[in-house]
Amino acid sequence: MALIDEDYLRISLRTEEFRISFEEPFRVVFGLAVIGAVSGFLLQGVSNYVVLGLFVPLVTGGMSAAGIEILRRRYKFQIGPEGISCYNFWGLKRTIPWGGIEAVRPFRMFGLEYLRIEATGLRSDIWLPMFVDHEPVLTDLIFAHVNDPHPLATCLARRAG
Repeated sequence: MALIDEDYLRISLRTEEFRISFEEPFRVVFGLAVIGAVSGFLLQGVSNYVVLGLFVPLVTGGMSAAGIEILRRRYKFQIGPEGISCYNFWGLKRTIPWGGIEAVRPFRMFGLEYLRIEATGLRSDIWLPMFVDHEPVLTDLIFAHVNDPHPLATCLARRAG
């Protein structure tokens, strides 16, 4: 006889706030910024190796770090018992109840992984970043709030396996 059968009810009252990690987006932004800046200087005829090898990486590195830190502080999202409170592509914060999630699709852009979540009543998808500071806590919390047949649980299980 099993102590807990398959039809038990899970209840979680835990709400967590998440931020994107610093390292992964920094590498992408810094790499693209350095390539763009060096290409721009080379197209203009600048061939000074001090400018191209020292000045450009330092300036783009500092600007990239500042930009990523601003995004980290501005775009925090929450996972809780009522659902997901996150941003769409345009930077507008939306809250989706767990039962309102219709479909979830993984999406990669420049090596950064998102889950695009379609929900009833929303015109645009929510973009849930998977490059957060505490990714295991994020996935555990989602699994605490949804069951296996839920689209978000199915997508996370496919991603892990």
